[in-house]
Amino acid sequence: SFDFDRIKGETLYDILLRETDPRYVAMEADVFWMKSAGQDPNAWFAKYPGRFHMLHLKDMGPPPKNQMRDVGKGVINWPSLVSNASKAGVKYWFVEHDEPRDPIASITSSYRYLRSLRFA
Repeated sequence: SFDFDRIKGETLYDILLRETDPRYVAMEADVFWMKSAGQDPNAWFAKYPGRFHMLHLKDMGPPPKNQMRDVGKGVINWPSLVSNASKAGVKYWFVEHDEPRDPIASITSSYRYLRSLRFA
C-alpha cells in the first residue's frame, strides 16, 4: 500500500504513471493493496484508462483488520471492479491469496466465485 503514500500532495502511483510513457509502461495493480491504502481501483481505472494491463485479485475482510480473503469472501465489490477493469483495458488477471490455510481450497473458492459473476 506504500505505493499510495503522498509526496507534496500526490501519490507515488500518480507520479509513476505521469512520468512514464504509456507506450512502454503498463501497470500491474493489486486490488487488495489499493483498497488497503484507502484507494478505489475503479477511480484509478477511470483516471488512467489503458494503463492497467494486469490485475491481482485478492479480497479483503472488514475493518479494522482488513484481513486477506478468498475472492468473493470479503468486502470488495467484484462485479463493479471486474466490469470497470475490463473496460479500462485489463488483459491479464491473477487470483491470489498470500497465506491461505489451504491453497487448493482457496483458489477453488475464488475461481468458483469469479466464474459465477454475470454481466449485462
